[in-house]
Amino acid sequence: RFLWSARLIIVTVLLVAALFSAYGYLQPKVASNGAPPPLTFAALGDKIQTADWTYTVTSVERAPKLGTVPATSGGYLVVHLTATKTNADAPPLSTSNFQLIDAAGARGFAFDPTSDIYTSNLGLVWASRYPTTQPVQDHLVFDVSPTARALILFIKDANAQVRLPDP
Repeated sequence: RFLWSARLIIVTVLLVAALFSAYGYLQPKVASNGAPPPLTFAALGDKIQTADWTYTVTSVERAPKLGTVPATSGGYLVVHLTATKTNADAPPLSTSNFQLIDAAGARGFAFDPTSDIYTSNLGLVWASRYPTTQPVQDHLVFDVSPTARALILFIKDANAQVRLPDP
């Protein structure tokens, strides 16, 4: 008789524990302030908004050479984009906020704004000042193989992927 009572108590405790676990599992997750926004997808010309910036990728071009610096991978990809600062307290915009993803999932990084690509007289600029609510034209330069296709520009702070057109 005591064994049946003990078994009944153990089973009841296990069922209550399972119900509490299931209740916690089914509750919607509350995102903390540091959580990234959900991944979004955009096309050339679409506006991509964050709390601090609005981006629009306007065009893409390939170049076998820029100035006197030959590309390590065989060519350059220049991404033209417009950045608009929407929050006066926004942190400075950096090329490190953007990554290029190829069809195999490999990631490439844009040249740093202090690179010769931006400081020479090629007409490619990375702005250092962004007046609030005024669109500024920027250029991202990536060293990429001329045969690379299905490229995606990943914008980290927006957690957005922009499908870039193949040439």
